[in-house]
Amino acid sequence: EIGEYTLIKFSLSEDILPTATLRPETIFGVTNIWINPEANYVKAQVNEETWIVSQRCFEKLKYLNKNVSIKQSFKGLELIGKFVKNPVTKEEIPIFPAKFVDPDNGTGVVMSVPAHAPFDYQALEDLKKASNIKDYEILRGLVESIKPISIIKLEGYSEFPALDMIKKYGVKNQEDPLLKEASEELYSKEFHGGIMKDNAHEYSGLSVAEARERIKNDLISSKNADKMFEIMNKPVVCRCGSVCIVKIFENQWFIDYGNKEWKALAHECLKK
Repeated sequence: EIGEYTLIKFSLSEDILPTATLRPETIFGVTNIWINPEANYVKAQVNEETWIVSQRCFEKLKYLNKNVSIKQSFKGLELIGKFVKNPVTKEEIPIFPAKFVDPDNGTGVVMSVPAHAPFDYQALEDLKKASNIKDYEILRGLVESIKPISIIKLEGYSEFPALDMIKKYGVKNQEDPLLKEASEELYSKEFHGGIMKDNAHEYSGLSVAEARERIKNDLISSKNADKMFEIMNKPVVCRCGSVCIVKIFENQWFIDYGNKEWKALAHECLKK
């Protein structure tokens, strides 16, 4: 299955951190950005812009009709504690470390919406524990100041549905496999029954399903976002042993095997 990520462009001075998301409507609830401190990242020229993405993402961008080249390589640790600007709310938000960020998924840069994403809520709780930030002194006090921002009303749930799900599943930490189930259940419920709150501005009152498409299209048309295609049911492996990725062909063609005229010509050829 090939899915489409919306890459929302958060700015770090002149550079862009494109966060890959399937839920662009949650842009109003972002409190911070997640980076895997142990993963390899690059600063790359992508068409006319400079992006900061994982090394693995850079390799995939080559096949998505983008002109790309590496300017610099570094560990994600170097980004921790810096601030980026939300392209919609214009707020400055911090970059935090999270091991659950998979550098092979999307751009390796993730926006955090703790009110509506169980992974984000739990990761923030884990980070608040002193033992988890002993290597990130720059974050002391900053992490504690982060508060979830509720942007979706969901019948039967509190202001922070992500916390409700964490309690329901008894999640212990961000490495708990139950987080995946909790996230999938909440995302489905919000998509089918959620309504955007007043702090979603012109999108308030819309269903999550409608707001998702409108916000995505508005972000892309204003050049505050891009698109990225990704194989969702990973890993998909070729018979040769290589991991499969998405490639866009400028001149792609297909054989219509059901065309009777073409088949008759083929049979005529084979008779010779």
